[in-house]
Amino acid sequence: MKIIIGDQDIQKLHKVLSNLRPQNSLELGTGSGRATAILAKYSGKVFTLEQEAKFIQAAKTNIPKALL
Repeated sequence: MKIIIGDQDIQKLHKVLSNLRPQNSLELGTGSGRATAILAKYSGKVFTLEQEAKFIQAAKTNIPKALL
């Protein structure tokens, strides 16, 4: 099952993570890497797993751009 993260979800994620500041985060299903980049901004380390080759390639492209 794939869940699409919308703009409101991204805003909520920013708010929650900015308060928690976790040392580590585990993400199951990297998808496009949108949420992964946000996790990386607020976490010490991010561990993310993805099995779909098309999403892995998208994340490899999107995450570095989002972290600039």
